[in-house]
Amino acid sequence: MTRDSYDHGRSYPSTVLSFVSGKGGVGKTIMAINTACEIAPHLDVLLIDFDLFNCGLTLWFKDSLCAQQENGLNILTFSEVLSSYDPVDPEHKATLKLASIRKLATIPLGKNSGKIHILPCFIPDTRSQELHHTSMQPGASTLHAPKDLTELLLLTVRTLSKKHQCDIVIFDCHPGVVDYSSPCCALSDCSIVVSDFDRSSLLSGVVFTALVEKHIKRELTTLISDKTRHWRVIVNRVPSPRQFAECASRLDDATQLATHPG
Repeated sequence: MTRDSYDHGRSYPSTVLSFVSGKGGVGKTIMAINTACEIAPHLDVLLIDFDLFNCGLTLWFKDSLCAQQENGLNILTFSEVLSSYDPVDPEHKATLKLASIRKLATIPLGKNSGKIHILPCFIPDTRSQELHHTSMQPGASTLHAPKDLTELLLLTVRTLSKKHQCDIVIFDCHPGVVDYSSPCCALSDCSIVVSDFDRSSLLSGVVFTALVEKHIKRELTTLISDKTRHWRVIVNRVPSPRQFAECASRLDDATQLATHPG
């Protein structure tokens, strides 16, 4: 599928993907970035850093984000989107105004390779990083219930993808936190669980998937009742081709344990 084959009169985005994991350090952020880079030559991509505590995606593009800010681009960040959101305002005036006047950072990928739009957690200078991590502390006013976060993410995705004509939106989610991954997965056409080869990583990924799906059905169905969700597992760093069969067996074992009634 290419830009030319798309009907740009349709609503944006066409597809939402979430990269999630049951634990950190399994290569989730790199997988999200690589996927965006593969798609960008063909379709317009918006990459959102929703790993609100580790902010790996934001820090990966630190130099580019800081350079664009220093060159006068008034970059929109997710910290600001969170701060602007008022769950009692049905028109979401503050959030929509912020999205209309601020710019998305872009990462050019070279000649004929397209570019990636980025919504970072913050601009990685000392002040904004300190403000972001302060706002993420437990009990801070910017933290919202899963339903509020889902509504905020839906508003953000629709507004920014339409403004910048992004066909694909990709979330890089926080590892192992159900309350933060559930809103992203609830809005996604496909959620990709990234895991290492070892048994504990596979088990944590599968258990995490089951918990997120259960949480979505219990808490968020009123917001996304017509959404069909798909799940995929990417096993990163498989030691050798000969061990693919062993990996598949471990994944089957993990799935059985995760779905066992006990």
